[in-house]
Amino acid sequence: MQLDTIINNLPSFFYRAKNDKHWTAEFASQGFYKLTGHSVEDLTNSKVHFAEIILEADRNKVRETIEKAIAVKEIFHIEYRITHKNGTIKHFREQGQGVYAANNKLIALEGFVQDISKQKQTEHKLREEKAKNTALLDAMPDMMFIQNLKGEYTDCFASEPEKLFMPVKDFIGKNTKEVLPPHVFEIVDEAQHKAIATGEVQIVKYSVKNENGEQFFEARIVHLNQHGLLTIVREFTLQRLAEKQFTKSEVRNKAMLQAIPDFLYTLDRNGVYLDAHAPETAILPVAKEDLVGKSIYDILPEELADRIMKAIVQSDKTNQTQVLEYSFSLEEEVRFYEGRIVKKDNANFLAIVRDITEKRSVDDSLYLRNSALAAIINGIVITDSRQRDNPIIYANQAFKDTTGYESADFIGKNCNFLQGEDQNQEEIKIMSSAIKKGESCHVVLRNYRKDGTLFWNEISLTPIFNNNDILTHFISVQNDVSARKKDEIFKNSIKQVMDMIIEQKPLEDIGNKIVETIEIAIPNCIGSILLLNKDKKTLHKLCAPNLPQIFSNAIEGIAISDKMGSCGTAAFLKNEIIVPNIAESPLWEDFTELALAEDLRACWSFPIYSSNKEVLGTFAIYSNTIGEPIPTEKNFIYDITRVASVAIEKQNANNALKRSTEKLAAYADELEMTVEERTDELKEMVQKLTESNLSLEDQIKETKSAERKALKSKILIEQISQNYPLGYVAVIDANFRIVYIQGEELKELGFKGLSNSKTIIDDVLGFSEEVKEIVKANVLKTFRGEHRTFEITFQNRFYLVNTMPLPNENQNIEQVLLVHNNITLQKQAELEMLNTLKKEQELSELKSRFISMASHEFRTPLSAILSSGILIEKLNAPGKEEKRLRHVAKIKSNVQNLVVILNDFLSLSKLEEGKVIAKPEKFDFIGLSKSIIDDIKGNKKKGQTIVFECQLSELIVFLDPKLVRHIISNLLSNAIKYSDENKNIIFKIETNHHQLLLEVTDQGIGIPQEDITNMFQRFYRANNVTNIQGTGLGLSIVKQYTELMGGSIKLKSELNVGSTFYIDFPLNTSQNEKNINN
Repeated sequence: MQLDTIINNLPSFFYRAKNDKHWTAEFASQGFYKLTGHSVEDLTNSKVHFAEIILEADRNKVRETIEKAIAVKEIFHIEYRITHKNGTIKHFREQGQGVYAANNKLIALEGFVQDISKQKQTEHKLREEKAKNTALLDAMPDMMFIQNLKGEYTDCFASEPEKLFMPVKDFIGKNTKEVLPPHVFEIVDEAQHKAIATGEVQIVKYSVKNENGEQFFEARIVHLNQHGLLTIVREFTLQRLAEKQFTKSEVRNKAMLQAIPDFLYTLDRNGVYLDAHAPETAILPVAKEDLVGKSIYDILPEELADRIMKAIVQSDKTNQTQVLEYSFSLEEEVRFYEGRIVKKDNANFLAIVRDITEKRSVDDSLYLRNSALAAIINGIVITDSRQRDNPIIYANQAFKDTTGYESADFIGKNCNFLQGEDQNQEEIKIMSSAIKKGESCHVVLRNYRKDGTLFWNEISLTPIFNNNDILTHFISVQNDVSARKKDEIFKNSIKQVMDMIIEQKPLEDIGNKIVETIEIAIPNCIGSILLLNKDKKTLHKLCAPNLPQIFSNAIEGIAISDKMGSCGTAAFLKNEIIVPNIAESPLWEDFTELALAEDLRACWSFPIYSSNKEVLGTFAIYSNTIGEPIPTEKNFIYDITRVASVAIEKQNANNALKRSTEKLAAYADELEMTVEERTDELKEMVQKLTESNLSLEDQIKETKSAERKALKSKILIEQISQNYPLGYVAVIDANFRIVYIQGEELKELGFKGLSNSKTIIDDVLGFSEEVKEIVKANVLKTFRGEHRTFEITFQNRFYLVNTMPLPNENQNIEQVLLVHNNITLQKQAELEMLNTLKKEQELSELKSRFISMASHEFRTPLSAILSSGILIEKLNAPGKEEKRLRHVAKIKSNVQNLVVILNDFLSLSKLEEGKVIAKPEKFDFIGLSKSIIDDIKGNKKKGQTIVFECQLSELIVFLDPKLVRHIISNLLSNAIKYSDENKNIIFKIETNHHQLLLEVTDQGIGIPQEDITNMFQRFYRANNVTNIQGTGLGLSIVKQYTELMGGSIKLKSELNVGSTFYIDFPLNTSQNEKNINN
């Protein structure tokens, strides 16, 4: 015990850690809390890992040092920094070693950690002090010499050694007389003797003539007692020359003084004006001639006068210039001033005051501009065109966020580092030319972030010229347009595909273009389109240009079923099938080996639907990496699948039209043969009639025969038009009049009879103005010879309209044919697909929350079971039975917690599947309740009591006892979990004429009011219990079980007071059974 007390009170701590990935702590002394702020319990319960509080910059060094020492079984020593719980940085020194089993296997680490923060602070201060002293010494312009009392030089310091009479190494050890010129030696020698005799500092001046002219020096000689003499020599040649110059130019100085824009005042130490100078145009509170003799307190506001007096006192004390800024109101205008107070040799003070109002305004403007540049969301870069290579001198935070670079990475460099090796871009040439010419330009470049990823950078470059019209800088405004660029590329590709569809290119060519588009949009993927044979229920390749040929041949003609890879299953189930890992998917049992051999790791297959929701085929994406498509990739796939649907349906329609055309041609040929036969007959008849001088009546008969044939052809066309399926056809002339309109849907649309009255498009009812303008615009383009395809919407229907010019015999376009195809079902299918995607996203989010919560809830009890098991293994010695029993109880408790969690998951699963059905039977409710209380006693905290309140000794009910047990156990477990020690939990049972009433009341932490309405939702947990174990499923299951038996549940709660749950069941729960109470 004494040793434990000593260890726990040391300003350090001992530890023992497991040999696992995180070096999980098994033991730590109480010093851990004192040094880190984290409790020992949090460390040993893995709520905090020691590695996590080590500064990230030191973590690799610590791990490498420990691993290196373990490898050779040596003691390790290391220093590192940690973050204290209060946010401060501390320095630690650690010594430790590995603990090995009999077989030399490492089983643990043991070590000793000290706080050396104060030591580090002291070392830092000493280094700073040393650096400061060295800097001060280096900054001194004086030469210093140390001599012994015999006059011999023992040390020297000179910032300019060239000014010495000889090199330092030559005069060290020599006498003054041997070093100095005779006339200098006489002056210095006399002063040295005086300094020794009087102990006072001696100051002498002398001059020396050399090739640079005459130089003047001042020497200060100090007697250092037994340590010898210190001589400090300072050159004052420039000051001497200045004095002479000042004497000669006094008149000039006075003129210059008049030109100075500053205010100059001489003050004594009491703040009385002794002299004043101000520019003639200056605005003063009092005339300058009236200032002399007055105190600053007579002229200035008291607060300002106090500040000036403090500056005078400070300048007098430190002999340093004092600077203060202040504002002053003159003539109803606030002006800003900067004052500098300097102590003069005569103990008075010179105050130099400058009006900085304009400078202050400029500084404020600059500050606002800089703040605006830093806050703007676009990247801003400024380069200096006057320097070589036009280097960057400024970039705002948005530029750093976009590129991932820090200032140290790019300041002083040219912007071309963003292009990396991708320098062959036409836009770079455009920008270089603009920079060379000093012009503006706007380009979009391929740039690369610090991590190497590509992004598209939209750059607006603007030159900046100075007042002399000289180019000085360039300002570049940058914007990351990667998403827009990628979307543009994808949309352009989609447009090209749609053009191919309109131009009726071969379906295989269209399919190859679709696959090429998706393979560009989604990196490292392989696309495939399979068509469904509806009769045989088999899939056949339309196109898969990059899919391995062996694999493509293997899946050719596969029958669709619910377990036939991704494509066969998607076509069978009429739903998308995402297989992130082929190797683990039961759907791929027949093709796994072949797919993996061809480096196909994942497959996402999407059914291609027709406008009436029939499966036309599948669109599949193969990847050589394991994973699922991200949302943007799914959107690309959905869009491209819809385009594939249009292409396939268009092809099917063309094929159907071709077959109809062939039938029509055959009918026309048959008709033509009939006409020819009739014509031959007619010719014979005409010949006979001619020969017999046929009358006019015979000619009329011939005419009527021709009319009947023309009428028959017209009827045929009418029948085709009137029965045009899912739409209608119309013919419009150059004046936008409807000259012909027929189709299956005319009656429903109310368009019958429009062609009879030659109705103009503008007069058609049922069209919006917008639709009319779209139709008219496309009709005009068709009159110019174009074939148009566009979509319109009216009367809650969607139509795809194809136009075709109708030329006359002179090939002049007189009319336009419009074929309207009803695509409403296809549009509805697209909407359903979007809704399905939304539901799948919600399901994915729910799955992620479930996995995260489950992994967290299982980890805590499993960790406790593992640690208790290890400790039991180490407590095998006699006399430790009580400790072993405690750990066994802990294991039982955590196993019970796991059982509760698993029961919640199983209950939730059964409820979701609708497999839970109440199975009522007669049983004693009081007896079951007491049994539950006995079972749950082991979970109670210290001092907790379950108070059972019921006036009945027996209560026979007709309910499901298993569901009732789950409900009561859950509510009592929650009451125990969320209540502190020494608290009562009340379980109350009552009945009235119609109901069985239950109440469970605790004195726990309570529930915030904003959370109460959500407490019965799945996975929901109140904000104040995030640190307490739980799944958020219990109350949801309780509510559903209660409602299954015809009951209801509600709750009341007050924060930090407690909660009460109320449950009521109907007493007559069966038609032939009644609950019985005694």
